[in-house]
Amino acid sequence: VDRIVIESFRNIHNNDNINNILHKDGDSRNNKLSNLEFGIDEEIWIFINENDIERERYQISNLGRIMSYGQIIQTNVVNSRGYLTVNLHTICGQHKRRSYTIHRLVAKYFVPGYTEETTDVNHINGIKTNNHYRNLEWVTHKENMQHAFQLDMVTRAKGEDVVFSKLNNDVVETICQQFIRFWGRSESVYDYMKSQGYDV
Repeated sequence: VDRIVIESFRNIHNNDNINNILHKDGDSRNNKLSNLEFGIDEEIWIFINENDIERERYQISNLGRIMSYGQIIQTNVVNSRGYLTVNLHTICGQHKRRSYTIHRLVAKYFVPGYTEETTDVNHINGIKTNNHYRNLEWVTHKENMQHAFQLDMVTRAKGEDVVFSKLNNDVVETICQQFIRFWGRSESVYDYMKSQGYDV
C-alpha cells in the first residue's frame, strides 16, 4: 500500500533503486503521503555499555534489535506494562541476568534529547513494541502521560478504583439505599448531594 501511495500521489518513480519506503513516524500502518519517503534505513549497531553488563558482548541497533556475540537475540518477552524486554548477563556472576526494556536502550544510544527533565521515553505512535529509533523521543513524565491519554492508552479510574477513594462501591450503594428508604425518590439523593455542595 505504501508504495502505491507514494508513487501515485507524488508522481515519483524511484530511479535510484532505493527499494525502502520509510515511514517517518516508524508506524508501518500509517500510509499517509506525508508520512512516506524513499530512503535507506540502514541498521546501525552499537555495543551496549552499561556498568553491570559484560563488555563487548551485546550490541543494540537503531531498529531495536539486540545481538550477543554477533547472533540476533529473540526479543519477544513483553513485561507487565507492555514493553519488550531483554535479559542480559551481568558481570556479577555466571548465571546472573538483568532485564532491560529495549525502548530505553534504543533511546539511550540513538535518540538525542535526554535531559534532567526529559527522562521518559515516549513511543510516538503509541505502539509500545515498535522500538525503531524514529518512533522514540525523550519527554517529561507529564508529557508522556498526556500523550498516553491523547491516544486513549490510559483509562481514568472511577469509584473505588481511585487510589484516594475513602468509600468502596458497596458502601456507596448502601448509603444511597438508606437515603432513598428514609427520604424518598432517588432524584432526591441527587438534589440532596448538590445542596450539600458535592460535585455530582
